[in-house]
Amino acid sequence: MLEDRNAHLPEQRDVLEELNRLTAIPVDAMQRALRYNLDSAEPLLLSLDDSKIAVGQAIREAMHHKGATVYHLHEKTGLSCELIEDMMNGSGDLSDSEPLQKLEAALGVRLTHL
Repeated sequence: MLEDRNAHLPEQRDVLEELNRLTAIPVDAMQRALRYNLDSAEPLLLSLDDSKIAVGQAIREAMHHKGATVYHLHEKTGLSCELIEDMMNGSGDLSDSEPLQKLEAALGVRLTHL
């Protein structure tokens, strides 16, 4: 009988590990992943390139929600249209937090945690 209870332990450990992994992902990242038919937000969190993609996605979503254009963001933030487009396309420089903070303020979303 003791052997029967222990027979499922590896399976239970796998489930617990998966639950721990899922709970470590920010809820908003998971919601964004689900909107794009991804079954996990992990690809959005694994590398600098993935973070750039996640930031670009968040900017595009916020712009769509607010009906904002690149030029509108340029006027509100003082950032160049080229820099904003680079951020939207996932090729922007994330090492400088100032543009991210300006975009966050203009769009009313958090980007620095992505």
